[in-house]
Amino acid sequence: PARQKKEPLMVAIILITAGRMLTDWGLISVGQGSSIVEFWGFLALNGLEVLLVIGCLYLLANRIWMVVKLYDSIRYRSNGALE
Repeated sequence: PARQKKEPLMVAIILITAGRMLTDWGLISVGQGSSIVEFWGFLALNGLEVLLVIGCLYLLANRIWMVVKLYDSIRYRSNGALE
């Protein structure tokens, strides 16, 4: 059976948190400024945030699908047992 791994989401959360903390403390500069390093840092941090949102939406949709399938299975078995 397929198993979902939560490690990629946890790594994304850790990287985003670390990146935001470093920018808040002024240790790194991330922006759309003239420096190519700042620009790529901006893209990396925002890209991670987008991937995190997509991953969480996928996980939520998968959990809802699993609950619906479980409900259908329980309903099907209860109807079959009554007949």
